[in-house]
Amino acid sequence: MLKKLFFKPRWQHKNPAVRARAIQADEQDPELREALPEIARTDPDDNVRLIATRQLNDMYLLMRQATDDDSEEVRDFAYRTYRAMLAGNHPHAPELSARVEIVPRLDDADLIEHLARHAADRDIRLAAIAKTQKAGLLGDIAISDTDHDVRMAAVKKISQPSTLERIAKAVRKTDKRLYREITDRLTPDSAGEQGHEHGKEICLAVEQLGRSDMDKGAKQEQLEELVMQWSAIPHDARQSFVRRFEGARAIVERAIEGPSEAEQVESAETRALRLEMEGAIDDARQINDESALSTVDALIHRCTSLVDNVDKELGEQAQRRLSATIERLQQLRGRILAEQPVPKPLLDLADRAENLRKVTPQVLEKLENTWLREWRKLSHPTPNDDAVRSRFSQAIEILKQRLAEQAEKAQAALDRIDDEVNALKQALDDGDLSASAKAHGKVLSTLKAIGSDEKVDSVEFRGELASVRGRLQELRDWQHWSNNQAREKICEEAEALVGSGLHPDAIKEKISAMRAQWRDLNSKEKLPGDDPKRLPAPALYRRFQAACDAAFKPAQGYFEKRAEVREKHYEELNALAEKLEAAVEDKANRDQKELERLIRDGRRSFRELENIPPRQRGPMSRRLRETTTALDEHLEEFYQVVERRKEKIIADLEALDPSADLDAAIQEAKQAQQRWQEAGRTRRNREQKLWKRFRAESDRIFAHLSEKRAEEKAQTQAQKESAKDLISEVRSLSAGDHAHSEAVQAALRKLGDQWRNEGVADRRMEREFQAAVDAKQAELEAAKRRHYRTKRARVRELVGQCQKLESCWFEASASKPSVDWPSDIDGDPVPAELDRRFSEANRETPPDDLATTAQQNLSIAEDLLIRLEFLAGIESPARFQAQRMDYQVKRLSERMSGAEPAAGTEEELAELERRWRSLGPVEPAALTDLNARYNAATEAIENHLQERAASAA
Repeated sequence: MLKKLFFKPRWQHKNPAVRARAIQADEQDPELREALPEIARTDPDDNVRLIATRQLNDMYLLMRQATDDDSEEVRDFAYRTYRAMLAGNHPHAPELSARVEIVPRLDDADLIEHLARHAADRDIRLAAIAKTQKAGLLGDIAISDTDHDVRMAAVKKISQPSTLERIAKAVRKTDKRLYREITDRLTPDSAGEQGHEHGKEICLAVEQLGRSDMDKGAKQEQLEELVMQWSAIPHDARQSFVRRFEGARAIVERAIEGPSEAEQVESAETRALRLEMEGAIDDARQINDESALSTVDALIHRCTSLVDNVDKELGEQAQRRLSATIERLQQLRGRILAEQPVPKPLLDLADRAENLRKVTPQVLEKLENTWLREWRKLSHPTPNDDAVRSRFSQAIEILKQRLAEQAEKAQAALDRIDDEVNALKQALDDGDLSASAKAHGKVLSTLKAIGSDEKVDSVEFRGELASVRGRLQELRDWQHWSNNQAREKICEEAEALVGSGLHPDAIKEKISAMRAQWRDLNSKEKLPGDDPKRLPAPALYRRFQAACDAAFKPAQGYFEKRAEVREKHYEELNALAEKLEAAVEDKANRDQKELERLIRDGRRSFRELENIPPRQRGPMSRRLRETTTALDEHLEEFYQVVERRKEKIIADLEALDPSADLDAAIQEAKQAQQRWQEAGRTRRNREQKLWKRFRAESDRIFAHLSEKRAEEKAQTQAQKESAKDLISEVRSLSAGDHAHSEAVQAALRKLGDQWRNEGVADRRMEREFQAAVDAKQAELEAAKRRHYRTKRARVRELVGQCQKLESCWFEASASKPSVDWPSDIDGDPVPAELDRRFSEANRETPPDDLATTAQQNLSIAEDLLIRLEFLAGIESPARFQAQRMDYQVKRLSERMSGAEPAAGTEEELAELERRWRSLGPVEPAALTDLNARYNAATEAIENHLQERAASAA
């Protein structure tokens, strides 16, 4: 107990390291256990609060720590422990009923997801499932949770067909009841089927709108109309088309807003092709093992028809995606056929009909007869057989249409052949070789389209055509002679470039221009049917080529160096493209800053395309555009999460009412600012809009704080003025006269009460007020001491008067002096014992036993002086050492036995002085020594009391 009175516990030590060790070592101390919540909440050291938090077993205290503590480490530990307790995975978790009541009030999505996945108690998982709408999370729980009711609850909250199909596939053999529940929900009613078809029509309309050339205003109006129609479709019916619709809508909106930096080089046709490919891929995602063969075949045909254009226009990345989709559909088709086989001859005939390129009526008739013969072999056609027949019939219809188109084209060619021959004759008459060659090419093309016909096979027509060809050859010979003059001039220009000192690019440009002129001369001499390898003027061409080589040779090093630099740039861009492609493939990438950096690098790289080899610019541009677009779509998911978080923060601020509880509102606003920083950032334009809303709500709340602070400032100023007045009043009190000390003390108490009522929070003024009070108390104490000393000196004088009167008894001839005895001493009455002694001493006749009395009084006086000298701590004369030792032993014995309670120094001094004043006559010869000893002892005691009072102050 004594230790606790004089020493604080170590966990209250001023050194945080000592406090931390004490909390860990004295964790069973009841007082420490009781103080732990306060230590965890208020200790200024982060590490001490963390250690105290680790000792807490109260879930509600941990929840407060997880939200209020300034240290991220403390908040993180408290949050993880609180989450474990709430999930029932902690030894000190509260009762299940208490935890179940908490879950419906949670708004932390991550915590709810953790409870839904990992809570030890089934009721907690059910309560968490009721709070979430994440289809992916619910699907995982429906597949992996060990409790059937939990799995069923998760399934009942899922409306997305693709997720339900994934669950059904996983539980098909392990949970029949759950599988039946899912399959019943996946079977649409008639209204659902109508909504499903309507949704598909709207998606097609939006995709067509993306490919249309209408102006932006009309496109915007039509998109809004389609969006309204989409919203009217039941949620379940449109669920399977959501991704397709949103993708098409996004493309239309980007077209209205204008192309982004990555899309500026993409033509409208390319964007339309991309939209068509995305629609096909999205439709393929909806196909499963239960789909009809006809649906799968139609989608395979649709995707296959896009392959060539996608490879050429959209690049390798898009081609890989489309090829993967076709491969998956082919595998699915194989599984469907495996479950319900179709005879191989029928499949071969359908494939042959679809792949037939050259068709004649005879081939078509034979194909149909073969199909009919094979079909009649089937006794009970299956749905897959019917699907293949439908496919064959469609192919036959296409072939018949192609035959009809061929017949129409042949008749049209026959009708125009005479006009084209006449046009050829006119061009020959005009001497225009180029026009004649083109007219001759048209005639040959028309004859090919006609094929075999009586008119064109006649001797008359063939003779006319041969005559025309002869004239055409003659005209070409004249043109060759003329062109050779131009070729000579080109050769001379090429030879002049050798040693000209022109810049390599200028030489290259001139050589390119001369080669173009040379090719143009050659093309003017070409006739339909000529050998493409034939050179009209081989000798001149060799001369021209030699001159070009000689002119280009000095610049060869420059172009090689430039090619090397371009190749290096290409390698850098290729490395970046590979990095971007790897990031696209990494579906688990969740680093927002890394994605933003990659997209930024990808977009900046478009400026470097001119620094790579020209043949690589197109493919590289497509690769960079595809990957940055894909990463941007991935990043959009992050941005949407950030926007949802910030919308939630703004909504929370909007709900705050600072007029009701300003402190709570300010605290919430400060926490909202921290949450805003931690939420991340979205795209600049959307971030600015959100920030304006957030700033407006924050300013609304902090405006109340400014008003409150202004009021508090005015109140504080008023308090300071009042405090100054109180301090002045304290200082103005007159404490020098002991007679008024009680009045001054009363005034000080009254002013102290007023100070406390004012509630002044200024520590400086508090110290100033206390200093003024202490100074005034010191003045009062000094006045008291002065009064006390004056009174004591006066009493000693009166004692001396009594001694003088008593001394006259010992001298027979002495007469008693006249003494003016006072009635009071500075307003205080004369001690009664002194009055009695004066009355006795003032008698004329001494006592009968004066000698005996004097001797007794001397003994008493010497005993009193020994006591006073002990009390004063000064030595007694040597002759009294034995008596002094006896007194000290006796006093110690009495104190230890408890026979005499310990009195204070002042009380003991007062008693000894009273006995000294009442002493009586003593031999005059002894008075000088006695009075000297008395004065020395009492003076030492008074000095000791004064020093002690000063130390206490």
